[in-house]
Amino acid sequence: MVSTSRDDELRSIEAAAGIGVDWVLGGTHPADGVSLLAGRPRKYCPFPGRVVGHPSILEGEIAEIADSARDITALDGVYGLDLLAYRHQTADVAELTGRLVTAASGPVIAAGSVASLAQVQTLGGGRGGGASRSAARSSTACCPAGRRWPARSARFFRATGALV
Repeated sequence: MVSTSRDDELRSIEAAAGIGVDWVLGGTHPADGVSLLAGRPRKYCPFPGRVVGHPSILEGEIAEIADSARDITALDGVYGLDLLAYRHQTADVAELTGRLVTAASGPVIAAGSVASLAQVQTLGGGRGGGASRSAARSSTACCPAGRRWPARSARFFRATGALV
């Protein structure tokens, strides 16, 4: 979920909860998201660090982003993180991802401008581990056999009024 305002983000989270999605990925207001999703069986993975603009850009020093990852995953109701590693303009992606995987207490899903096998290998430290392994586990859990993801996604986008 990418929203340009706090209010839009919270409306998107409410819509996701209302239509019964299994996972809520993204967002920059994790404390608010946790409150809206309380008591609902959802896996919530907000963005760590400072995310700005649309398309989203990840800003800040690696240490700051890792601290954010630690703090966010310590919140009751946060399952993991949605990392925009390749949306950071200057950070070393392998270092950034490694630090976040170490700091976070849940899975790290790498998203945003991941467009090649080489990038996926970098995310996993070239060994199939780290964030790419977490993302693979998460996508398997997210889309089990027999699920109708496209229909669920279409309902979500209609409910929020978002453009696909």
